[in-house]
Amino acid sequence: MKRLFLLEGVPGNLNLSSGDTAVALSTSAQRALEAQGVPHRITWDYGVEEALRREESSLWSRQLEWLDELDEGLIRRLPELDELRLRPALLFGYCWKTLLDNLYARGLEIHQLLKEERKDVVFCPRADRTAAWDEPFENLCASAPGLYAWWASTLCEKEGLPMERLISSADGAGSRPAVGRAAAGQPFRRALKRGLWKIQGALSPSRSGERLTLLFLESDHYLKDLLKEALEAGHRCFLASGDRILDLSEGGRTLWSDALPRKSDSSSRWLRAAQELSAADSPVWDRPQSWFGVSVRPWLSPLLAGWAGDLLPKVTQKTSSLRQFYDAWKIDFVITPAIAQGLQFPAVAACASSEKTQSVHIADGDGPEEAPSWDLTELFRSQHYFVPNGEFAGYFKERALSAKRPCAKIHVGTDRWKRYARLARQPGWHLQRWGNRLRLPDERPVVVYPLHKPEPDFYRLHRADYSPTWYGRLQKTLLETFAGIPDYLFIIKLFPSQDPAESSAAQWVARSGKKHLIVSRSPFPLWLPWANRVILDFPSTPLYETALAGVPFHLLLYRGLNLRPSALSVFQPALSRFETPEGAAQQVRSFLAQPRPRPLPFPPVENRPILKTLDSIRLAPCPG
Repeated sequence: MKRLFLLEGVPGNLNLSSGDTAVALSTSAQRALEAQGVPHRITWDYGVEEALRREESSLWSRQLEWLDELDEGLIRRLPELDELRLRPALLFGYCWKTLLDNLYARGLEIHQLLKEERKDVVFCPRADRTAAWDEPFENLCASAPGLYAWWASTLCEKEGLPMERLISSADGAGSRPAVGRAAAGQPFRRALKRGLWKIQGALSPSRSGERLTLLFLESDHYLKDLLKEALEAGHRCFLASGDRILDLSEGGRTLWSDALPRKSDSSSRWLRAAQELSAADSPVWDRPQSWFGVSVRPWLSPLLAGWAGDLLPKVTQKTSSLRQFYDAWKIDFVITPAIAQGLQFPAVAACASSEKTQSVHIADGDGPEEAPSWDLTELFRSQHYFVPNGEFAGYFKERALSAKRPCAKIHVGTDRWKRYARLARQPGWHLQRWGNRLRLPDERPVVVYPLHKPEPDFYRLHRADYSPTWYGRLQKTLLETFAGIPDYLFIIKLFPSQDPAESSAAQWVARSGKKHLIVSRSPFPLWLPWANRVILDFPSTPLYETALAGVPFHLLLYRGLNLRPSALSVFQPALSRFETPEGAAQQVRSFLAQPRPRPLPFPPVENRPILKTLDSIRLAPCPG
C-alpha cells in the first residue's frame, strides 16, 4: 500500500516504505526531515506557486469586495460605527487578508497534492497547534491553527481517500520561532528606552512660537530618531506604551489609561450583529463560499463571529475614548510605522472622527517590489503616508489614483537616510553589543548573506514573498555553494531576533563544520563596514542599505517576484533572475569569480525633514 505523508509535524517513529511519499508542509517539518536524512518533497514541487500566481489578480478584487461587504453589514446594524467613521473590516483588512491568503493557499496545496498523489493519506499535525486559539486576533490570522488538518480531512472526505492521523514529536513542534537573547531582553530595553525618553523630554528646551503636539505609537520599528528629534525641537510629545499614554514632555506622567475595562450596554447588539453576519444565509458568504468544491464557511464563521462580537466592541470603545482624548489635548498627529497589534488599531482609527488630529504612517522599510497588499497597510488606514524617496512616492500615488476609495496623502520624508548614508563609516566594534564579540579568523575577503525575515509558515499573496519551505530549499542550496568556496569568509546573517536553534541555515552551518561559514545575529548594517561583497536573495531594506554604503552586491531575483519598473531601472545592473535554486547558485559563483566588482552608483538621497512637512500640513484640511 502506497501512502502520502502530509507532515506539518514529524513523528519520532516515521517509517517510510517503498512507494511512500513524504511532503513537508512546514519549515519545522522540513528541518526535522533533513536532520533525519529522510527524502521528502515540498508543495512547491506540485505546481502550487504557478497556480497561486494565476489566481492572484482575481483573489485581490474579491478580498476587497468581501471587506466592503463586511463593513456595510456592520454599519447597517451598528450606527455608532458611522458616527466614528470607523470601518472595522478595512482597519483589520491586512489581518483578514492574511487569513484568507492562508486559507486559500493551504487548501490549494492539499488539493494539488491529492490530485497528483492518489494514495492513502497519513497526516501529522504540529504538536502545539491545538492550544493557539486564545491568541489575539491579529496573531491568530497569521498562525491559522489547525488549517492544514481541516483541509486535509475535508478534501480527503470529498475525494473518498482514507486518512490516518499521527502524533508529532517535540522536534516537529513550535508554532513560532523560539526567541533568542535579542528578543528575550525586549521588555527591559523598552523600559530603559522609555526612561531615557522621559529624561530627554524633561530636559528638552521650550519652543518659541507654535509647536506640534504629537502622539507616537510605540513599536519595534523606526521611530526613535524622529521622536528624539521632536523632543529636541521642543515639540509636545506623547507616547502610547502598552495600555497607557505618557506625556514625555511633562515628566512622563500618565494621561490616558485603558487598564480598566469599560462597560457597554450594547454588547447584545454586537453579538446579534455577529450572529447575523456569520449565519449561513449571510451575504458575506457569497464570495468566499466554495474553494476546491468545499464550503469554507464552517472554518471562517467562528472567527468572524468572535471578531465582530467580542473584539470590535472593545475596539470601538477605545476608539471613542481616544477621540475624546485627542480633542481634549488638541493632538495634531498620531504617528506610527505599523498598525499591527493592540492599541495601534483604535489609536489610528480615532483620527478619522477627531476635530483636528490626523494619522501619519511612516514607512518602516524600503522595498522595490510591486505589492498591491500594501494598500491595506499603507494607503487605506491612515491620512498621511511618508515614504523614503520620490520613486517610492510615485508608485503609491499611482496606487491611490486607481484605488477608488479614500487614501492617504503621500509625502517624501524619512529619518533613516542620514543613518543609511553613514553605514560605510560605522566602526566594526559595534558588533560586540549584540553578543558576538567576533574576531574574524583571517584576512580573507568577507561576503555577507542576510537572510530574509523569518516568518511563520504561511503565504502572503499580492506581494513579493516565497513559500517558506521553498525558501528553506534555496537557503540550503546557497549554503552548499558557499561551503565549496573557501577563498571567502561568509557571514550568514540571521534576523536579529531569530534563535539559531530555530534556523535551518544556522543548523546546516553547524552540521557542516566549515570554519569559513560564520553565523551572526547582529543587525545587518553593522556588517557593512566589514563586507567586501553582499549577496541578497530578497528585494528589501538591506538592498538600499548596501547600495547606500557603497558595497558591491548581487541581488538574486526569483522570476515570480516583480520589481517596480522605476526601481528596476536603478538596480538592474546588479541583479539577475533565476528559476531554480541551482540557477541562483550559478549566479553566486559567477559574481564571486569577478575579480573587482564595482559598487552600484546610487542616486543621491532625499533628506526631507518629516517634522517640517507636518508643520506645513497641520492646518490643511484632513484628506479623506
